[in-house]
Amino acid sequence: MEELNASIEIEKFLINVSYDYPTFHLDMDCYICSLQGPINLLEHKDARWISKDEFDTLDWIPADIEILDALEDEL
Repeated sequence: MEELNASIEIEKFLINVSYDYPTFHLDMDCYICSLQGPINLLEHKDARWISKDEFDTLDWIPADIEILDALEDEL
């Protein structure tokens, strides 16, 4: 809801990511979810759906790499 103004249904836990950035520490639980209706971008200028084969085509922030690895194992 915070960034996409969307309702989701949580299907299962995927991974916990703990990462130290230069100015803060991130501790984030990630889940496999189903989208329940449209999204509305509240914090971002752009969004798109990508396939597993396209993961390597984008420039990810460091904490996201661990999530992508877990997603690749899941998909």
